[in-house]
Parts: sequence; structure tokens; C-alpha cells
Amino acid sequence: MENVGILVGGIGGEAPISLSSGKFIFENFPRDLANPFVIYLHSDRSISIYQDYQFCIGNNTLLEVKETRKKYAIESIKIACLENGYESFSILPMVHGIGCEDGEILGLLDCLSIPYAGFDAKSSMLAFDKVLSKLVLKD
Repeated sequence: MENVGILVGGIGGEAPISLSSGKFIFENFPRDLANPFVIYLHSDRSISIYQDYQFCIGNNTLLEVKETRKKYAIESIKIACLENGYESFSILPMVHGIGCEDGEILGLLDCLSIPYAGFDAKSSMLAFDKVLSKLVLKD
């Protein structure tokens, strides 16, 4: 069965919203289609891997991390997932704002040949930069 890492957290102020979005997806994930797990992106751009959402406390959009597992460099995401029992996986990004919606992490995933859902890094970067988007659309 396919493994899907739900990427949550982030480096900006929208990390709590990402935790909330990710929790909703995790709790409602169709487990007959794939096995979900959580990849938490810390504000220092490191990651931790979790099998469930027990690492968070709070309700709705007021979630916060109560425990931190072993941290890995984001560039070592394949090693992190392998060490946690996920040999092959794809990613469902639920990170808001800087770090994901701007194409930064998506570009890294492209470089590492890790499949993910959503727009590609270039499209995300363009859409996130409103000035550049307007210039492109104007032409």
C-alpha cells in the first residue's frame, strides 16, 4: 500500500493553521487507499516524522506541538522516512505561506525526485509573488 506523508508545520506564522489543516486531512484520510503519516516541518527547516497526531495539543486552529521527535535536515527527508518505516512515499503538502506555497520546499522535492500533490515549484513561486504574477498575466 502506498504511503503518503502529510507535510505540516512551517517556517512562518501560518504553521498553526497548517497543523489544523493537516490534522483534518490525517483524520479523514481514506486508509483503504493509502497509509498516511505526518512530516512536521519545524521553524528551523528541520523535520520530524510521526505516525499519528499525538504530538499536538489544542483544538481546531489553536494546535501546537507538545513533543518533538528526532529532527532531520529537510534535505534528508528520504532517510528520515526510511528510518521511520516508509521506504516509498509521496507527499501531500499542507504547509501554508513561506516555505511551501512559494515553491521552496516543492523545488527541493523535485530535486530529490519525491512525488507530491499540487502545483509544481515554478507555478507556486509565480503565484506566491503577486507582483511577478501581475506582470506575467499582463503580458
